[in-house]
Amino acid sequence: MNISYERATVEDAYMIRYIGAHSWNETYKGLVPDEYLKYKLEHIEDKVEKQKSLINDKNNNFYVAKVDNKVVGFVSYGLLEDEKYKDFGHIDSIYLLKEYQGYGIGKELFKIALNGLKELGYTKMELECMTGNNTISFYKKYLGEVIDTIDYPLNGGFSVKADILIFDIEDALKVINDNKIRK
Repeated sequence: MNISYERATVEDAYMIRYIGAHSWNETYKGLVPDEYLKYKLEHIEDKVEKQKSLINDKNNNFYVAKVDNKVVGFVSYGLLEDEKYKDFGHIDSIYLLKEYQGYGIGKELFKIALNGLKELGYTKMELECMTGNNTISFYKKYLGEVIDTIDYPLNGGFSVKADILIFDIEDALKVINDNKIRK
């Protein structure tokens, strides 16, 4: 298995949308209304042009993970437009196809985002993790601390609860680089 990581291009837009929709369907079943998950799967193609604009926007940072030249995961990070967390970098999305989980790919995507945020001048990072999502254990391994729970709006008038986690970027990178994972 040949794994590589690179900045996303507009050619990756469809796969980013595909991975996002399928990851939501696998991860959030039971946490999000089924009709919302179905909508995401049925409208992948409709969102590709929007994804291309997001990739081309200089305020967004998208990286993809490829296995044997096939896009299997991605991360997006950058500025958080929330006055409360104005000094925090933000991971907007990190998704990986289920069959590629457990190979360290998610960890590497997370590390890419942390390093990217550090290069942008951030020392702290924030992200939201849907309440009830088992991925929260991944974030806690890298010293993410839950500081709040919010109502997180979804398209179509839906909303879910989400936990807000904050990280000290240097501390999280140290855990990743030392391969010392907090249990």
